[in-house]
Amino acid sequence: MDLLRRLWLYGTSLLRDPRTYRFVAVGVATLVLAEGLMFGMVDLLGVESLLSAIVVTELVLVVNFFINDRWTFRSHTNPNNRFSARLLKFHVSRLGSIAVNLATFYTLNKVFLVHYLVAYFLAVVVAFAFNLLTSFFWVWRVFPTSYERVRRGSV
Repeated sequence: MDLLRRLWLYGTSLLRDPRTYRFVAVGVATLVLAEGLMFGMVDLLGVESLLSAIVVTELVLVVNFFINDRWTFRSHTNPNNRFSARLLKFHVSRLGSIAVNLATFYTLNKVFLVHYLVAYFLAVVVAFAFNLLTSFFWVWRVFPTSYERVRRGSV
């Protein structure tokens, strides 16, 4: 029961933390960038949609990391958590979400014949929760502000 209580507190703490909304804003901005790049590569340059999704996913991943590192988590970054370590952990943490993203995209676009822009959007949404949790907990090693108070017993 204590585990469920902690998970609940962590989830509700994420909803109260302004960094969550910055993280979401970065995600939305980079999703718009990704959709634009997908359109440009597929419709304007004639690149195959799955290859485009692979290229766009990596490019947007790097852009997403830099914006989150400089804006979302900058003032809360642990000085012992070096930039190069964060970048590596960010990529490692995204390997699973990239696999989920591309598998979802492939299934929707190639199997169910969903339009590639809709399929890509849905694939990104599916991978979002994992990205949020690994970003807070592992990559930048921060806890939501109100959860940190609960962990220390000051609430």
